[in-house]
Amino acid sequence: MKHTKLYKIIIAILISTTVIASCINPDYFTVYSGKNLVAHKLLSDWSTNQSTVYMNYAPVSAAVAGTTGLPDSSALIYRLENKNLMPNGDFEATAIDAVPAGWTAPMGGTHQVKNTVHHLSGKALLFNQAATEYLSFNLNSLSDTALINCSYVFRFRLEGNSSQAFDFEIEDTSTSGNIIKYYPNITAIGQGYSVPDDFNEVPLTDFLIHSGDSEVFRINFKTSGTPQIGYIDDLRIIKSDQAQHLIAELPYADPGRVDSLQLISGTYRFSIYVKADPETASTNNSFNSNAVTLKIEAIDPDGSGGSSKYQSFSAADNSSFSDWTKIYIDTPLQINIPADTSSTVIRLSVSPCDTSGGSMSIDAGSILISNPQLLFSESGTF
Repeated sequence: MKHTKLYKIIIAILISTTVIASCINPDYFTVYSGKNLVAHKLLSDWSTNQSTVYMNYAPVSAAVAGTTGLPDSSALIYRLENKNLMPNGDFEATAIDAVPAGWTAPMGGTHQVKNTVHHLSGKALLFNQAATEYLSFNLNSLSDTALINCSYVFRFRLEGNSSQAFDFEIEDTSTSGNIIKYYPNITAIGQGYSVPDDFNEVPLTDFLIHSGDSEVFRINFKTSGTPQIGYIDDLRIIKSDQAQHLIAELPYADPGRVDSLQLISGTYRFSIYVKADPETASTNNSFNSNAVTLKIEAIDPDGSGGSSKYQSFSAADNSSFSDWTKIYIDTPLQINIPADTSSTVIRLSVSPCDTSGGSMSIDAGSILISNPQLLFSESGTF
């Protein structure tokens, strides 16, 4: 009887030792080598975390996008875009010498759409206001009607014909209170500036809508001073109180995943191919993304976020994404096995802008994406 018990104990120890050895045996991880763990999750299965008011996510044909440079030319190609909430923000839909819809000059002055001749592109809005005149646009005309208690970001291009501090502001006309004021100081005549990027002053950004039917954007709302003459173009307004992402949520176990591999603790590489959208040039009020941000994060069984990494890739540092360009991030992830193995343990996300600086860096813009890939490495090398 004692020998039988001892025999069972020895067998149990041997089984345990074998299991432990298999867990640390490098050969155990070879089945993951080079396997794309999201090959089965087509871009058509990914989804945005915002409605179509704020984001555009749609397939693009290979004929439009081009496939030179893609590892798999048959893979789906999608357009990912943060939409500009400002209607006709590039003023291309307005005829030359006409007044753009929604803009008013209650106290007089000139505002007409002109063909720009200096550092702005295409059409731009000329404003010529004396000291007591101003130009106004009601934010209730935004695509989402300016939601109350939501934050927004302004970005635009500016050119002046004199060295002066221009006056821009958001005001609540129901209370005559300034929500935010901004004075970009023009120092070079005939030069195009990006607002707020080219200025050190407090930017016209992250303002909170208090009452959607009474907030206005104004140019030159002053009671005295010199006239203000200049051009404004590419006026973008983006909702800034929630990041805008394309998301794929990956369960611990997925029968559709290559070799039914599980997502275990180790180092992961998330990559995707991106390219400048060739149709922005011919589409009014559409802009090329100035950056793309990738993020990968572990999701704990309780739904909270675990270890993660994100990185923004600038178009300026990547030849403007003029060709298909592979971008990627590597990071170790601690995966806690959930009781329900169909629960999400990794979340991947792509944003068509730079999210590293919060509202200071987000922008409207469109990018093409294709060939997403998720690789695993036990050693941390790929």
